[in-house]
Amino acid sequence: MPTILIKYRDGSGEITERKISDLRLENETTLDAFCHLRNARRPFVINRIIHAINPDTGEILNPYRLVDAEEIDTSQQTIDALTWHALPAIKALKFFIMSTRGFREREQKYFTEFVLDISDINSYSNEELESWLRKLWCGDLYAYNDGETSEYAETLRSIPSELLDKCRQYAMFVAQGSGRKPIETAWLERIENEFSHNPIVKKHIRREIE
Repeated sequence: MPTILIKYRDGSGEITERKISDLRLENETTLDAFCHLRNARRPFVINRIIHAINPDTGEILNPYRLVDAEEIDTSQQTIDALTWHALPAIKALKFFIMSTRGFREREQKYFTEFVLDISDINSYSNEELESWLRKLWCGDLYAYNDGETSEYAETLRSIPSELLDKCRQYAMFVAQGSGRKPIETAWLERIENEFSHNPIVKKHIRREIE
């Protein structure tokens, strides 16, 4: 494939659309490619590629399979590679959790169940999965609380439509918590607005709930 289109988030969180070509696998986490935006070769961290598209067919491509198959060791796929299609949904639910109840034991349990429900990652132990989920970058919560919602909105827009119902289901589990108190109305509105085919993201200031 001579040229592909990607949407890429750099280390500072800025999202740009790039046309890249002459792809080479630098290592299991990084691609080296000619960037037509910068008119120079650039490294691209694979898990920062929000999505990749074949411009000739419109097909959505697996970022971990953008180079020739013979260049890739498929004997042990990483969790990133196994979850690439569902990654926007995983990141969005984690961000919802962090910006509502916080990432505590009960919420982590629901989150792990969600990932196991939507991904085929049986080759990894629960301990390995939970470690990966804790480290997974999902967005800048401080910027979000200050009203900068573009990064989270982009993640929501990238969720595959067939996973939206699962996102809503597990977001409800999280919002219900122990069930001792009614679910915050603002959280119910967020679930309806954000995990939809046309997500609406508004400024939200985190509120702690006992």
